Amino acid sequence: RGTFIMVGLPDDDVKFSPFFIVPRAVRVRGSCIGSIQDIKDMLELASKKNVRPIIQKLPMSKVNEGLDMVREGRVRYRVVLEN
Repeated sequence: RGTFIMVGLPDDDVKFSPFFIVPRAVRVRGSCIGSIQDIKDMLELASKKNVRPIIQKLPMSKVNEGLDMVREGRVRYRVVLEN
């Protein structure tokens, strides 16, 4: 049992199997807004459950390539530059 609350809008469709939702009595909700406390709670939960973002890492030496990727829409979600 539980509630799945989507707090962001992904680029791709989100697909659920009925075999995930029905037997577990999962509720699916969406939220466009939230309070500062909601954000803190979400980040704490993500930390406890080891939720990891979808990112693309590049070395700092490729900063210009990373910027070009963002400008041209070739990045999926985020580019992270590493030292």
